[in-house]
Amino acid sequence: MALSADWRHSQVHSHAHHPHPPPAPPNPTVTLVDHLADRSHTFSPAELAALPVTVLAACFIQSTGHPLSGPFRFSGVRLLDLLRHAGSDTTALHWVEVVSIDGFGARIGPAELDSDPRILLALTIDDHPLARDAGLVRLIVPSETTEALKQVKWVRTIELF
Repeated sequence: MALSADWRHSQVHSHAHHPHPPPAPPNPTVTLVDHLADRSHTFSPAELAALPVTVLAACFIQSTGHPLSGPFRFSGVRLLDLLRHAGSDTTALHWVEVVSIDGFGARIGPAELDSDPRILLALTIDDHPLARDAGLVRLIVPSETTEALKQVKWVRTIELF
């Protein structure tokens, strides 16, 4: 299968994350851009919360330059559930990019999506809505246990290539 030319416009900056990006807008949204189907959807946190909820208990976060923290109880929508809800063809994916409001991002391949179906867009931590400092909408990749380079806070866009 030929890869869309849009892959060259990737906005992921895997090591450019600023620890305190500009405040999120009053009504933060997450935009899913499906380059394979040439369409996009925008979701509010309330719309994400209306999707089937998954809970991940006893999650630890190891962030570069910070000590291990947790355990936390995150809940939200599984990334695969969101993609399927949006009508995206997950069998045709080359990768998914999850990008924060400051351009920090993570790239997740189809094998990783299949091997860790718990990958979550978290909306709550310890049964409380995520606040600005915790990321508002935060990508949680439970299989990543060393540097947390895929634990994207302040998720703004999800792009499918």
